[in-house]
Amino acid sequence: MNIQEFAEKYRLRLKKDGCGDWIVLGRSLEKATKRIEDRCHVYDGFEDGKLGVYLYFGSPKKYGNARRALLAVGCEGKQGSGNVRPASDYPTDGCLKFDPENADQAQAVIRLAGLKRRKVLSMETLDRLKNRFVSIQRPQTGSVAA
Repeated sequence: MNIQEFAEKYRLRLKKDGCGDWIVLGRSLEKATKRIEDRCHVYDGFEDGKLGVYLYFGSPKKYGNARRALLAVGCEGKQGSGNVRPASDYPTDGCLKFDPENADQAQAVIRLAGLKRRKVLSMETLDRLKNRFVSIQRPQTGSVAA
């Protein structure tokens, strides 16, 4: 499953990062920079059908708790075995791989990374919004004669 299929299945918002690759954005810290890569996000790029999740938290405790929760549902460290801390991990951020076909792993990643879901509106709600929009539009006036 690629990232577009993952986003469609779980109604997630896709966005392009600075390199032009598709990612699913998650929560950000208040002091984070404007770059979207500095937020929690899910990314593609593994040949075995797995996706990666980048976690970024303000404290080592929050990151450690989230990382342990993902390892408990079967996610694995980006560089191989599950419980070995990858060399690329820092105290407040790091990457893990997960299987998007596994519903438990996918739901845990969505929850812990704070991924943004798309809203799906019913036809009734869409009609109500259209009617509201039409009712607030002002009639166009002609040119004023001097």
